[in-house]
Formats: sequence, C-alpha cells, structure tokens
Amino acid sequence: MKLFKSTIVSVSCVAVMLALPLSAFADTTEKVSSETSAIQSNEITNPNPGFYPQEKISAEKMEFLQQIAPPNPVNEVGSNEFSIQAAEMSYTITKLSTGNSLTSISSFALPAGKKPTITLTQSPYSGGGTVTAIYTLVNVNTNNEISDFVRVPNNYTGTNYSYTFNNVPAGTYKVKISNLIDSPDMKGNGYITLL
Repeated sequence: MKLFKSTIVSVSCVAVMLALPLSAFADTTEKVSSETSAIQSNEITNPNPGFYPQEKISAEKMEFLQQIAPPNPVNEVGSNEFSIQAAEMSYTITKLSTGNSLTSISSFALPAGKKPTITLTQSPYSGGGTVTAIYTLVNVNTNNEISDFVRVPNNYTGTNYSYTFNNVPAGTYKVKISNLIDSPDMKGNGYITLL
C-alpha cells in the first residue's frame, strides 16, 4: 500500500510538471540579456538622455544659423555653484553631431518680467577643432523658437559662457542647441537661471 501511494505521488508530480508551460522552467538570463540589449540600443541611438533625438539641420536653416553673429562683448564667467543650485533647468550633451540640433526634454517656466540666462560649456567630442554652436529657446506650447539666438564660436571647458536672452515673453521653454556644419561633433553642459 505504501508503494502504491508513493507511485501515485510520483505520477502526480510528473503530471503537474507536464501541465506547466515550459516557460516556467525557462532560463531567465535570456530575458535579462534582451532587456539589457534594449537599454544599450537606446543609449546608442540617443546618447543624450535629457534630449529628444538629434535632428538634421536643413540647408535653409543652416544658412540662417550661419548668419548669426556672436554677441559683443563675450561674457565668460568662472564656475558658480550657487547659480547651478538656483538653476531652473540644466542639461548635459554627451554628443551632438555636426550639422544636427537637439531640443531638451525638460523645460522651465519663465514668469513675466524675468529674463532667462544660459550658462554653458562646450568642446569637441573628441580630437581637436573649435565648436561653433547656436543656442535658443523653444516655446513649449507653440513649438516655435524665440527670435533671439546666440552664436558661441569657441570651446569653453575651464570657464563658462553666459548669455541673457532678451524680449522673451512669459511662458514655458525648452533649450535648443544647433551644432553648425563647420563645427566638430561636440559635447557640453549648461543651465538656465532667471534674472
């Protein structure tokens, strides 16, 4: 009788195992590996997680951007931790290819009577050369760029570059950075404060 009960229990266990889907016993390392691949693939296609994917600048837009003269005088400033802590938003560019632009995902609110100031660093992604980039703001509600652009035709690594945008109406804005066609691939970072 004991042998009979033992046999029934064994047969029952085998029956349960056969009824379970094979995926219940599947190797989970394959799933983890495919999730890791997806994350790595996203990092490869968009190395700048704080920005929407890079967009190629049209020839017409590039011609317009190349006509923008740098401001005079240039406003170079030392690093200022207090400004960084008071920033309305900040960004990091891992790599922006030549002839492309990036628009930040994050935005900042600009109250009436305030002026936004961008403080930034920029340098070649690798190798030599001098970066020339155009910075502007994009209204979140209309998706239109403001009429004030700043051309930054220099590398800034040991010092920061600051520019205050003028005549910007109250609203919510994102930062747009365009790397000109004659500029090497670039990297950099920056932040927005309000005056």
